[in-house]
Amino acid sequence: MARAVRVSGVAVSASGDPLAGETVLLREFYRGAGYVSSVETSSVVASRNGTFELRNIPPGEYRLGVRNTHGSQGVVETGGASLTVGGEDIDGLVIATKRGSAVSGTVVSEGGVPPQQSVGGLRISLVAIDEDKILPSGILPTDQVVRNDWTFKLTNVAGPYLFRLQGLPDDWTLKAVLLGDRDLTDEGVNIPDGGAEIGPVRIVITQRVTKISGSAVKTDGSPLSDGVVLVFAADEKLWGVGSRFVKLARTDAKGDFFLSGLPPERYCAVLLDYVTSGQWEDHNFLEQIRRDAIAFDLYDGITKQLSLKSGR
Repeated sequence: MARAVRVSGVAVSASGDPLAGETVLLREFYRGAGYVSSVETSSVVASRNGTFELRNIPPGEYRLGVRNTHGSQGVVETGGASLTVGGEDIDGLVIATKRGSAVSGTVVSEGGVPPQQSVGGLRISLVAIDEDKILPSGILPTDQVVRNDWTFKLTNVAGPYLFRLQGLPDDWTLKAVLLGDRDLTDEGVNIPDGGAEIGPVRIVITQRVTKISGSAVKTDGSPLSDGVVLVFAADEKLWGVGSRFVKLARTDAKGDFFLSGLPPERYCAVLLDYVTSGQWEDHNFLEQIRRDAIAFDLYDGITKQLSLKSGR
């Protein structure tokens, strides 16, 4: 068995200045049948001269990056962060950055105006459409808080992303993401580097929220607790990373479950014992379980009741 090793080097800005105090991190890279995912493995704060040292790294495929926390260092140069770790220490790595771009916009209600309530910790989250493209370039943006006037600005980002909202109340859901006349909701946008100013982006939310509730039982009719209800669009073109059309919920001690916010569409629902991380983004997996799923339609603002039975 290969030993855990050391990974070290220096992180510098586009102008060659050390990225003192910035977080350098490794994310382990996984490929499944039809999906790509990653998990943060190790991180360390760069020293005053930009040097870093990550210890006890097991063998594997990784992406090395700098978390964009301070908004001043830019994003990591494309192609410099793919890393294969074997049984030997890796030293002398250089992470060089270049300038990202800014995206600004507003969160509005379906009527086109900001909601008549407080923001309440709402955050803009960018979801990497293709981790093959995002992670090798080290672009790791953090969520941005929506301001009290419902505006937001993301800085020093680049790459293909979807826009998502975190922290929405249960009675609101994402309706659309618009840039001019272009709908970015499920298509996303490839944000360039080089200091471009993109916007205004309009993130539209609605109170016409779909809801799904129901119960799950075993073959003997007793409640199935701690099961997984996976709901996904019948149309496979709507599957993939960051899809709004795939959600899961766990059953409680009584076998009950609830989820909300899926867009209107025809769906499949299936009861599972468990799923592994990222499996719901795997086309082959969804195709396989679809044969055992219940199909149903969701419309704006309705609540759908489901009754699901386990095979055990």
